Amino acid sequence: MKIRTGFVTNSSSYSSAVISIESKELAALLKQCEGLLGATILSDDKKFDAYWEEGTNEICEMVPKTLDAVLDSLIKGFSCSYDFPKESRDSLDALIQELETRKAELTASIRKVDWWYENDSYGEFEPDDARKKAFTYNRRSKKTGGAGVYKES
Repeated sequence: MKIRTGFVTNSSSYSSAVISIESKELAALLKQCEGLLGATILSDDKKFDAYWEEGTNEICEMVPKTLDAVLDSLIKGFSCSYDFPKESRDSLDALIQELETRKAELTASIRKVDWWYENDSYGEFEPDDARKKAFTYNRRSKKTGGAGVYKES
C-alpha cells in the first residue's frame, strides 16, 4: 500500500518514510479500506506497505522503537495525513478507531516489520537530530525478534 501525505515542490528539504509490515490480519483490515486509502495491498494479502513523501515532523517522530509501538506509530501516521478528502475523514476516523480497538490482536499478528525514515534537508536540518531512523523486527530471527531493533544515524 502506498500513501502520500503531500508534496512541496519549492521546498529545500525532503523527508520520507517507508513502512512494510507483514501481517495477514492487518493487510485484510486495510484491504477493506483500500478505496479510502487510494492504494492496494500486495497480491499475497499478507503484507502492508506504505510510503510517505515530504512528511512532517510527526512522521519523523513516529518511527517505533519496539514492536508494541508499531500500531501506535501507524495510527499516528494516518492521523496526521492531510491529503484525505474531508468527505473521507469519517471513514478514516473509523479505521483509526478499529486499529486502536484491535491493537493487541493486530500487534500479535505481526510477523515482520521494516520501518525506515530519512530526512534529507538542505541547511534546515538540526545537527543533533538523526537523519535516518529505522526499526526492524522479524519474528523468525533471533537477532531482531522480541522487541526488535531500533537504530538512528
